[in-house]
Amino acid sequence: QAETQVQQGQYRAALETLNWLLQLAPNHAQALSQRAVVHVHCQAPQLAAKDMAQALALAPNDLTMRLQRGEMRQLMGDCAGAIADCTAVIQQQPNKPQAYLLRAQAHAQLGQAEAAFKDVSNALALAPDNVAAYQLRGQVCATAADLEDALANYRKAASLALEQGNWLTHQTLQRQLQALNERLQAQKAETARTIRIPIKHLSGGTPVVVVTLNGLPFDMVLDTGAGITQVTLQMSQLLNITALRSGYFRMADGRTVQQSMGRVQSAKLGQAQVNNLEVSISPTASEGLLGQNFLWRYDVKILRTEIELYLR
Repeated sequence: QAETQVQQGQYRAALETLNWLLQLAPNHAQALSQRAVVHVHCQAPQLAAKDMAQALALAPNDLTMRLQRGEMRQLMGDCAGAIADCTAVIQQQPNKPQAYLLRAQAHAQLGQAEAAFKDVSNALALAPDNVAAYQLRGQVCATAADLEDALANYRKAASLALEQGNWLTHQTLQRQLQALNERLQAQKAETARTIRIPIKHLSGGTPVVVVTLNGLPFDMVLDTGAGITQVTLQMSQLLNITALRSGYFRMADGRTVQQSMGRVQSAKLGQAQVNNLEVSISPTASEGLLGQNFLWRYDVKILRTEIELYLR
């Protein structure tokens, strides 16, 4: 009865049942071991440790109790101790799926995703209808941001829970599925609005990227401080840019210079494109600058090897 109550999450009721049993049989090792786990769920870790020590003193070679101590340790945050207990059980009983599953939970809690995934896979090989194993594998995938696989595992867990008549678990998994699906849709939306461009090299610490002007590729400095995109005289000749007017520009060194202005039919940086872009023509510059009249629609993030543009 106590074990059923624990499986249903009725820890207070399980505690009352075990207390009653242990009044009749105070040296019942299995009941002491089970009560230790229940004490942890009831926020009584000192009582849990006392019960488990007494249980293992009565039955030091009992692998079920060793596994329960691992569960107790995992719940108390002693994941290394939980892994040690589970490993000891697996070495003697390699076909025990509960040991693999519990060790996977401890690995996951430590952020050791690869080890957790391996243990969950071993548990499922031994118990292919284990709802908790699919749920945990979904959690591991979600932590690794592999949301498609996480959803697949949660769906399988929910389906098995329903087949096995576990309605409460099924409903819990359905809520988790909904939250995961919302997270996946948000991730897809974020990906859709993000453009990544590799940095070709650095010019004075500023990234140089490949920009396509009227279908021709040019190396240009990504200059978030420049108001207008600038091309060199040689670039303007290759692009057949016609000077339409002139304008005054303040340079980085404080000088104000007059330059001719023209337009390019299209400017592309990765998937980002601006048509009919106004550019200034510098007679002395050795490299072009991609300025804010191209970048203004994007938040720019400069990483070590690439540029990220986020559509505002």
